[in-house]
Parts: sequence; C-alpha cells; structure tokens
Amino acid sequence: MAALIFSHKYIKLYIEKKIRIPYYFTILLFVFTMQVIPLVRNWVAFLFLWEIMTLASYFLILYDHKDMKAVKASTKYFIIMHIFSTVPIFAVLAFTMALTGTFAFTAFEQFTTPIVLLATLGFVAKCGIFPLYFWLPEAHPVAPSPVSALLSGAMVKLGLYGIFVVLSLAKWQVEAWLMVIFAIMAAVSIFIAVFSYSAQKDLKTLFAWSTIDNMGWMFIILLTGMSGIGNVKYILEDYVINHGLAKGAAFLVTGMVIYVFNTKKFKELTGVVRKYSLVGWLIIFSMFALEGVPPFGLFISKMNVVTNLYQVSPFLSVLLALSWILAFLAFLTVIHKFFLAEGEPEIKREVPLSMTFPIIALIMGAIFVRPLLQANNINWLLLTTNMPLLLFGGTILLFMLGAVSGLPFVAKHTNSLKVTSLFTSIASLLLVVFSVITIIEGQPLNFAMFGLSFHIDALSILLCLLLGILGFAVSIYTPSYITFIYEVLR
Repeated sequence: MAALIFSHKYIKLYIEKKIRIPYYFTILLFVFTMQVIPLVRNWVAFLFLWEIMTLASYFLILYDHKDMKAVKASTKYFIIMHIFSTVPIFAVLAFTMALTGTFAFTAFEQFTTPIVLLATLGFVAKCGIFPLYFWLPEAHPVAPSPVSALLSGAMVKLGLYGIFVVLSLAKWQVEAWLMVIFAIMAAVSIFIAVFSYSAQKDLKTLFAWSTIDNMGWMFIILLTGMSGIGNVKYILEDYVINHGLAKGAAFLVTGMVIYVFNTKKFKELTGVVRKYSLVGWLIIFSMFALEGVPPFGLFISKMNVVTNLYQVSPFLSVLLALSWILAFLAFLTVIHKFFLAEGEPEIKREVPLSMTFPIIALIMGAIFVRPLLQANNINWLLLTTNMPLLLFGGTILLFMLGAVSGLPFVAKHTNSLKVTSLFTSIASLLLVVFSVITIIEGQPLNFAMFGLSFHIDALSILLCLLLGILGFAVSIYTPSYITFIYEVLR
C-alpha cells in the first residue's frame, strides 16, 4: 500500500520517456502474487504463481526500458531466475510427486537431502544471497524506487519462505554438510555486503547491498533451526517484518531524494540535512531503522539472532555481532561524510504529502508494529538476561555524558568534549577487555554489590562485548551529532 501511494507522484518522473509498460497493472499483479503465494499448499499452484511473480518483477525492473542499464539488468535477472530458480523448483515438484503421489505440500522422509538441496538452489536465486546475489545490486538502481521497496522488502523474503517450507516438510532433518553450505552462504553474503558498503556511491546500491547483508542474517536463523533451536519460526517472522518495514522506508526515501534533487549520488546530496531537513532526517531515520538502532524493531530482531546463534557457536555469534557493528559504522560514516556535512544540493521539486506519509508510516511501523502484535512473546534481551544493571546503566550514562559534552554552551567553557569522549572510550574498551577475558576463561561471574547478588552468564558477557564496541564508536560520533542538532534547532 505504501509503495502504491508513493507511486502517485513518483511515477510522473517517467512521463516524458513515454514508457510502454503499464505500471499500475504490473505492480498490482506483482503484489497480488506475492500475497497469494504463502496461502497455497500445492506445488503446481505455487510454481504457477511463482512464475507470474517473476515475470511481473522482470517487467518492473525493465520499466525504464529506454535505459540500456535497465535492459541489461532485467535480462540478467530473467535468465538467472529461470535457470537457477524455476528449473530447480520444478525438479522439487517432480521429486515430491514421485515420493508422495501428490502435488500437495506433504512431509517426506526419503531423498531429503537432494530435495532440500534443489529447493535451496531454486530459492536462493530469488533471495539474492551468495552465490546468486549479483543480479540484485544491478536491478535496484534501474528499477523505480517503489519497485525496489517491494523487491527487497517483500519478494526476496518469499525465497526464504520457500526454503522454510521445504525444511519444515523435511522436519528440519538435514545432513551436516548442508548446514555448512548454509553457514558459508550466510557468512560470505554478510561480509561481502559489509565490506562493499564503503565502495558505494549512491543510496540505491547501498541499500541493495544491505539487502544481501540482511538476507545473510535470515539464513543464520534457518541455520539455527537446522541445529535444533525451537523458536525459529517466531524469530524469522519477527526479522522479516521488521526488515521489510525498514527496507521499504529506505527505498521510498531514495525515491523521495530522486524526486526532490533529481539524483541519488552521495556527493550531490552533501549537506541535505541543512538544505532540506525533512528529507535529510528521513534518510537518517530509515538508515538507523535498517541497521537495527534502538528503538527500531530490527534491534530486537538482530539481538535474537545473535543470542540464538550463541547456542550453536559462541565464536560465530561474536563475528555476527561484529559484522553488525561494522555495518552500522559504515552507514554512520556515510551520514557524517555527506548528509550532515556542509553543502548546497539543488532542490528541483518540493516533497508532496503522498510521498512523506508512506515513509513516516513505515518508519513508525518499524518501531511499533512488532511490539503491538506480539508484546507478550518478544524476547526483551536487556530485561531477561542476568547482566547487572550497573554495567548497562553505566554504559548508557557514559553515552549521555558524551552527548551533553557536545553541547556548544558546555564545550565553550570547558574542555569537556574531549575529556568525556576519552573517558567514554577508555570505559568502553575496559568493558571489551573484561568481556574478552571472561569469554577466554569460560566461567560465569558471580558477585554481590549493594546487597544484591549478580550472575553474569555467557550471554550477558556477549552483550557486554557488543555494548563496549558500540560504546567506543558512540564516544567518537555522539558529540558531533548533538552539536549539529543544537545548531539546526537554534
């Protein structure tokens, strides 16, 4: 709905090009098939709707067909989807028919590994994850922004859904080497994306790589399910919803930027917050939502993934948390280097309400939707772990001190900005050292303070490590944020 409302003004950018593809018919067909696919329980109907969805998405990527980049990207997408997606899914259909005698979704116990392997190949292509991820960074820059929002916010999740269905039919019983393949796909996707962020020159490709990154996180959820973790369905649903809302907002914001400034390149958007604060802050909020910064729902989703993975492999969970921090710092660098910097981007058009409302609705949804729907089931990690409030509260207090020290009327009279930043950095690094030593020793800590008994388990230590590294980053960035906000408000 948000993409359709947003399209009302946005699609007028293409009027002069005299596009022949019917936009609203195609996008409505695309949305319809995506909504119906999860409802069917028959492989023939599933494949039929899957193919319609693929064709509709192909024409939407091709929408600006007078641009050769769009033609090239859509052709690559079409070929990959039919060779690596349609054919393997058809093979799954044939296998299940031969084994069960029906096209209905039926549990199977024989030939589990080849069926899961074929399904993985077929659905991975749609997910945009390693090794079949390369169509995604090319398709997003050429597709209309509302289409990009639907591709990354919804369509790629259907590939994940397909794998989930097959794993459920196989009762999550797979060979160990297949779990290794899932782990490799997830890890490579995450770290390729994270280390590609700094090389991107515009918003659309940055958000496209973010999709690859987050699909890696969702494959980690599937991996924990294969390892016997029982709450996979809830965690996957939670992540899919929160990421879909955040990614939808991010790509619609990109469309707003293109509409207002007629560009999506970072260099040409330098100083956007000062020039057009509404657009600038919507960019920043959508990026924060996408990277799981509190209070956005993806923070809880990512923490649930890290804690679940910890039960499988503490080492891998630390690496996953590290990739999260690196991704956040990459986005933060873009914000500081371009959006909060000095500059005068040229405004071509004013933002209409039909663009602003859907973006704000998605950003608010990224904060409130999941808590409202499942308030009793959310794993509020900071409340359920046994980490002492002293550590968590102390870290937050340091952040607040760093923020206050950045206020101009404080920094003008004292050298508090440098002193507090240094203090926060040292305290955060001590927290990291404390966490690492505890992890190496492998023993939980028990102690009493202020008449209270505290137990710091391994999960709490992991959270301390994450807070320490994040605290070190915030000690560098927070004062400049507060200074800038004060200047804007003044």
